[in-house]
Amino acid sequence: MSTLRRPLRVAVLVGLSACGGHPAAPPGPPPETPEPDAAMPGVPTGVPDAAAVTPPPILPDAAAASPDQPSMPPPAGGSQVVVEAGTLDRENTIVAFPFAGGAGKSFLLRDGQGGQLPLQVHENGQAVFVLPSLKAGQQASFTLQEGASPTGVTAMREADGVRLAVGSTTVFRYQTMGKLPGGVGQNYLRGGYIHPLLTPAGVLVTDDYPGDHRHHHGIWSAWAHTHFEGREMDFWNMGGGSAKVDFQSLASSWDGPVHAGFRAHHLFTDLRGNKTALNEEWIVTVYKVAPAYFVFDLDSTQEAASASPVNLDQYLYGGFAFRGSAQWRSGATFVTSEGKDRGSGDGTTARWCYIGGKVDGKMAGYAVLGHPSNFRAPQPMRINPTDPYFSFSPVKPGGFPIVQGKPFVSRFRFVVTDGEPDRALYDRVWNDYATPPKVSVRAN
Repeated sequence: MSTLRRPLRVAVLVGLSACGGHPAAPPGPPPETPEPDAAMPGVPTGVPDAAAVTPPPILPDAAAASPDQPSMPPPAGGSQVVVEAGTLDRENTIVAFPFAGGAGKSFLLRDGQGGQLPLQVHENGQAVFVLPSLKAGQQASFTLQEGASPTGVTAMREADGVRLAVGSTTVFRYQTMGKLPGGVGQNYLRGGYIHPLLTPAGVLVTDDYPGDHRHHHGIWSAWAHTHFEGREMDFWNMGGGSAKVDFQSLASSWDGPVHAGFRAHHLFTDLRGNKTALNEEWIVTVYKVAPAYFVFDLDSTQEAASASPVNLDQYLYGGFAFRGSAQWRSGATFVTSEGKDRGSGDGTTARWCYIGGKVDGKMAGYAVLGHPSNFRAPQPMRINPTDPYFSFSPVKPGGFPIVQGKPFVSRFRFVVTDGEPDRALYDRVWNDYATPPKVSVRAN
């Protein structure tokens, strides 16, 4: 089994803007065509206390199955790995557990019928495998044996990014450096986002630098109406020239039989003060789960780069955003976990939201699943009424600061599908994500 190229922490498997249609953009080049929007509530004059609104950091290893699950003993030949389904039926479920003593080794899980599953263990002792099926209330036992499995998922570093693939099929590219379309100003240039995202059938379901919003980039993170050291700035609408988000470094990447991924760092820069306001880390993990759909995780950790807090004002959008295919301009489909659509879903909260549509006559799309540990989960959404994008926006109910020493953690799981949206699939994957099976290791 391939191991991490470098040690890393593993995630389970990581002025008012043109998008809001309000004037008062920061000084600089004019933004692109405004999107139609309802009036935005006034920005609060006071900033809430950081301790009251900054969510506590989650476990350092987000892949741990549950906080009350103890660290497992060192592996021994013939040990039993026991998985309990709990109250849910499990199917193609990503299972993760701490496995002290297994770091750097390759393992197989053998069942009583002669079948075997690859178990991927990182240098930090985190073990991950995919459980094919287990009914609610039941448990499954596997015999643990050392043994290698073929690499099934890869993260291939390229000159300007990282290409993630399951087998020979590309899932997406992470862009370390964007490519400006002709005639687009340098203020819009950024890296540190995912595009293109493809379905298992190869259908492109994201867009980059679209003509109506040049600051949209596939899957990306940014905050809009922000204050830092007395200066007002906008990391979302980079065309205004007050601030920008960009790629800083690629810390590590890895391949494996169960999953592959990378860890990257981004900078949120105050251009007026020429100072870094926020540091961000992404841990992105792609799994080999099922041929019919792709699954990957994105864990983000943001922290103030100095003792100065970054104050995020109440706003219509901001946080993590998702831009759909250019062909969906003529009609995107939105479905939420609460049964809402494009017309009824804007401003509501949801555990997950699907965006899709037809590309060259073929229906395709992806669902974004928010982890229940996210701040203000289930988070409110901005679903654009005309353009194919939406955002999970924890700033919609009210502003809050991001401060040094209190990391702001956001976790999302993505399910990428061909065909019509599959609500049962998205619900099942979200349930596994929110309430994973319990695992114990028993020595013979």
